[in-house]
Amino acid sequence: MLTEVAIALAMMGILLTPILMLQYSVFKRVIVNKDKLGHLLPLKPVFDSVLIEPLKEDETTKQEELQEPLMQIVYKKSPAEGSEFSRFKDLFKETVTGTWEEWGGKKEESLVNLLFVPQPPDEEKKEQ
Repeated sequence: MLTEVAIALAMMGILLTPILMLQYSVFKRVIVNKDKLGHLLPLKPVFDSVLIEPLKEDETTKQEELQEPLMQIVYKKSPAEGSEFSRFKDLFKETVTGTWEEWGGKKEESLVNLLFVPQPPDEEKKEQ
């Protein structure tokens, strides 16, 4: 009878160990992604706020500070560079970076958006 109990416990252990390990890894991944999503969600509306209230012509950055969650947000707009984007002169790269303190260290997340702003054609080209 004792050997039957030992064999049953061993079989249950063999069957339950992968399930419990999978459950732990899924639980851990959910917690990590929840924290990441909690810091990415405040960054997305910055793109919309710049469309509603555009930057002045001489400005390329905008800084904000959120209280909940406590983070600094920096918006940068620059011409898109790189071999793939060099043929598009009206293509801009928008970057929103959020920085916050967590567990005594600084964490940072960034969102990148490509924005196409067509410029009016030059009048000199029309005349030729």
